[in-house]
Amino acid sequence: MLALISALVISITAVVTSSVYLEQQHRAPINARRDEALYLPHRGAVRFIAFGYNNALSNYLWFHTINYFGIHYRGDKDYRWLEHQCRLVTDLNPKVTDIYEFCSSMLAWENKEPRKGLDFLSTAIEHNPERWIYWYLRGVFHMFFFEDDVAAQADFVKAAEFPDAHPIVKRLAAKKIALSQGPETALQFLHFMIERSKSDAERNALKDRVKDVILERDLQRWNEALQKAHSSDRRVSSLEQLKQDFALDLPLVDPFGGHYTLDPESAAVRTTSTRKPLSERRVKRYNPTPSEAPK
Repeated sequence: MLALISALVISITAVVTSSVYLEQQHRAPINARRDEALYLPHRGAVRFIAFGYNNALSNYLWFHTINYFGIHYRGDKDYRWLEHQCRLVTDLNPKVTDIYEFCSSMLAWENKEPRKGLDFLSTAIEHNPERWIYWYLRGVFHMFFFEDDVAAQADFVKAAEFPDAHPIVKRLAAKKIALSQGPETALQFLHFMIERSKSDAERNALKDRVKDVILERDLQRWNEALQKAHSSDRRVSSLEQLKQDFALDLPLVDPFGGHYTLDPESAAVRTTSTRKPLSERRVKRYNPTPSEAPK
């Protein structure tokens, strides 16, 4: 027992130092935060400093990761060390559960690094292939971020094989996936993850992303209606007219307070919001090298 306590004290002291430092950096200038890495264990050394008590240190690092995310979510939204901290937790204990959902979602949606989120889910599947949730999450990533309906369908079908899979997964697996369904699938996913979230910062970040997807969906629907009008040789002078002619149940104000407008130069519907639609920020089809291919 004494050995366990001593080992944990040594291991946790190093991490506590970084926790205190992160809180101090929350009040410090942004350019000072580059030194955060100096207070993080190296992935290659983390098992050594755990002294064999991997699960105990993993649990503490998980708490530390949530704290790190919360500080930066409330502050500068600079998550440059989020993946590193997530990997420290899973390197120590690959069988942890919540960390994979949290980290993959925050890396993709909040930190805008969907490839890292996808890779993290592939790691989750490698170590926990019996958990349907990871197959489902990776399917959503394939579909929404990388526009790969084939890979998405394969993951949805695999997830649906598990008896405890959520009904939403079985519905996705039972129909042919179309990329145009991406926003609706993403909204279902986000609301599903909000319900499962155990962190206020994570929950609020996901709610912000719901607005992004609604913006994407509305622009998609507006432009589909505009194309129908053009194909029938109808002259469209305003969105109000388009809405009336096609009895559209679409808003004129976007989720961020901007207005949907008809852009005469591009002949497309745009938004006055400074927020860019996800379609302009999305990563194209993910073609990993053999060494990067999900297992």
